[in-house]
Amino acid sequence: MQEVFPRMNTLVKLRENTFLKSSERGELMRAASADALYKSLMSTEFFCFAQPKAAEDLPAALDVEKKGWLDWAREISPDPRVVEIFKLQDVAHNIRVFVKERATGRDLAALYEPSEYAKDALTALLEDEGDKERSDFERAVKATLQDALGDFATYRSFLRTDLIVKFFYHGQLLRLTREIGDQQIEEIVTAMADLDLLSVVAQQPDMGDITPSLLEKAQGGLIAPRLGALLKASPAEQTEILRATPYDKLWENLARQSSWELFDAAADNFLMEKCRAGRLTPFGLLPLFTLLLAKLLEIRSVRLILESKRTGAEPGEIAKRVRDEYAV
Repeated sequence: MQEVFPRMNTLVKLRENTFLKSSERGELMRAASADALYKSLMSTEFFCFAQPKAAEDLPAALDVEKKGWLDWAREISPDPRVVEIFKLQDVAHNIRVFVKERATGRDLAALYEPSEYAKDALTALLEDEGDKERSDFERAVKATLQDALGDFATYRSFLRTDLIVKFFYHGQLLRLTREIGDQQIEEIVTAMADLDLLSVVAQQPDMGDITPSLLEKAQGGLIAPRLGALLKASPAEQTEILRATPYDKLWENLARQSSWELFDAAADNFLMEKCRAGRLTPFGLLPLFTLLLAKLLEIRSVRLILESKRTGAEPGEIAKRVRDEYAV
């Protein structure tokens, strides 16, 4: 029997009220401008941690909101690894930016996400020779930096370096999840890693940049062992390869509609469906994990709607790209 955490579970239930209602999401998508979107958003319970004063404050406010949720979750979680899982994405992003900055000689400081592993920390790790005093995770970050930079020096391919960072990210995701020891969380995290790899397949990269030795670095999940075959396969063959996986229907639907540009939204909706189980169980760390995943996906959706408004996208086009709501 999994342990019950009364204080945590009560706080999680209270926070469920902050999710946008279907009508509120529709209002955001119909907003005629960024200013109108701001007014609609401020009339909801969406913001718990940020206090934007105008539409131009929204991008920064969404960053503050994301950080606020992670800090809140760390305070109430009996296991800090729940939050570390979500912070890994920013670490991987910053590694990717750092490698591109070193490879191109350009200043990409504005692209780093707020994280303890930002530019200065990554520089210190790469240049530090005292690995004995570093944690296993820090050594893994350093090894990834060295591997990606060395690979770029040989192949001059950012596709390859991005894959190296993805493989690091997936390996660390699955390591943390195994340490937590919750089967349902492990199922969701495995899907996160698998769908991230399937997004690479959906983009149809140039196989000329990808070698068997690179694919051997793919870690865990159901897709990593199939990645090489998927990248070489025709659309019909890809569908057949995925037939015995949980992702077959998702892939078939996108293939049938030729809607690969909507893969990210479809993948997030797949994860959101799994999140709903977190609202139906009072046990373990799953309720907090799924709430946090759903909230970060909702923040991403609001950011997408805001960016779409600024580029003049139609509400119908925006609706295709927005993630499902967090409802049972």
